[in-house]
Amino acid sequence: RRREELVNKGSAFIRLLWEIHQKKSTQSPGRAAESLDPDVRERLRRTIMNRIADPETSEDDGLWKLMVKGLPDDPFMPLYLAQAWGLVEPHHNYWMDRAGYAPGNDWCEEHRDELDALLAQAAEDERQEPTFPDRPIISIDAPTTRDVDDAFFIEARPDGGWNLTLALACPAFRWPFGGKLDKAVFNRATSIYLPEATHHMLPEALGTGAYSLLAQKTRPSLLIECTVGADGLVAACEPRVGYARLAANLCYEDCETALDGGESPASPYLEQLRQALELARAHQERRIEKGAVIIERPDITINLEGAGESITVSLDEDPLAPKAHLLVSELMVLTNAALAAWAKEHGVTLLHRTQDVAIPKEFSGIWQTPLEIARVVKALAPAVLETNPRPHAGLGEAMYAPSTSPLRRYPDMINETQIISLLRDGKPRWSKEELDTLLPLLNAHLDAAGQVQRFRPRYWKLLYFKQQGDRWWPAVITDENDAFVTVNMPKEQMIVRARRQFFGERTHPGQELEIRLGKVHPLQNDFQLLETREI
Repeated sequence: RRREELVNKGSAFIRLLWEIHQKKSTQSPGRAAESLDPDVRERLRRTIMNRIADPETSEDDGLWKLMVKGLPDDPFMPLYLAQAWGLVEPHHNYWMDRAGYAPGNDWCEEHRDELDALLAQAAEDERQEPTFPDRPIISIDAPTTRDVDDAFFIEARPDGGWNLTLALACPAFRWPFGGKLDKAVFNRATSIYLPEATHHMLPEALGTGAYSLLAQKTRPSLLIECTVGADGLVAACEPRVGYARLAANLCYEDCETALDGGESPASPYLEQLRQALELARAHQERRIEKGAVIIERPDITINLEGAGESITVSLDEDPLAPKAHLLVSELMVLTNAALAAWAKEHGVTLLHRTQDVAIPKEFSGIWQTPLEIARVVKALAPAVLETNPRPHAGLGEAMYAPSTSPLRRYPDMINETQIISLLRDGKPRWSKEELDTLLPLLNAHLDAAGQVQRFRPRYWKLLYFKQQGDRWWPAVITDENDAFVTVNMPKEQMIVRARRQFFGERTHPGQELEIRLGKVHPLQNDFQLLETREI
């Protein structure tokens, strides 16, 4: 009887939702839902939401087919129905559902006891004296960054090299591994940064508060002291557990202004910035000599205005701050490579990012144009996470263990824990075998979150194209074969492939042209090239 009631009343309600979606009905879905038996209503709601998260689910599969019989076979049918019912907002991020990633910060409330205990311990840590009170440690991030997990102090050495101190935020300092909070954070695996919102891996009270390296606040830290030669290579690396108190949280644009000779909040630290930039340039030069492939292109900001169906999308290039970005990125590469070498020397197993492939010598260097980037990317296999300290060819490093983002990525928190455990207890927390056992599930969570990070910004870009309507877009051909031509849109950083028939006889890689787009379907992650013309 319950089955028949669900099919009969449920199918009628689903047809009403479909008509509302198609704007063929103005009936209130809420009022229609209230007329359903509460059990039927709840089972329908659960079935629809489950199918958004997993379109291939076998749960209630037979019933679902009966309820949608006669309706179009659309893979996004559950999402359309949920939007018509009001269960989800327009432009709902179904990738989060498929990843099993809880949005926002409410997810951590069910772990309030563990969270409060950690916050109480953090309040005690804040009263400690900093390990290096005379070193003005500074961080450099985007102006909107709240989860500050790395900072540095640098001074020149008489021999032309540098003394470098890195401070890393330290969630691993007292982390309750194995508890329910830890399992929830492990399942999130990484923070996700989207145009509409940031979803932090850690509870925000910790990740953007008690553990974040905020200026003038004492924080438990993994402090790494490096001696770096004039050639940019690390001669010695010594990590220690301690406390950091930052002098300032700086942003890229202010640091760029100071380095260019202007006045900004970063000006009091100009000498440090100059020394760090010199080290960064030397280190990058050494990496290129070792085969590093460095891709540089402007970052794109996706701006959203309005809400619901009225959201409008615009794209902007981020303000240029090449020297400040070079400074930070090279210090992070240097630190992660140095910690990997230190761990190998001390018999500590870490999670390494590896790319053990042979790259043609002529591909090493800095590449900026779409044609250059397309050419060198072909030679790069995807990097993998593993416990063996093998080379990362694209970075030009013999080994590389990501450790500098412990507030944002679980692998970095694992590596930090391994190092701290050796320093405090004389042995790492996990053996190689234990980490190898952990890796498949961790990689699955990272891959799921990575899909959200890739596809959601692409959704907004496609919506931007749709909202722009029929117009011509600048583009450049980056690849071709007998059947297809690949076209890159440099400003929007999108790629589209089309059959050769759309192009003239003189088509060649590097050719600039303009293209018209059509059949743009943001939800289906699809758009097509309609027409081209030569410039």
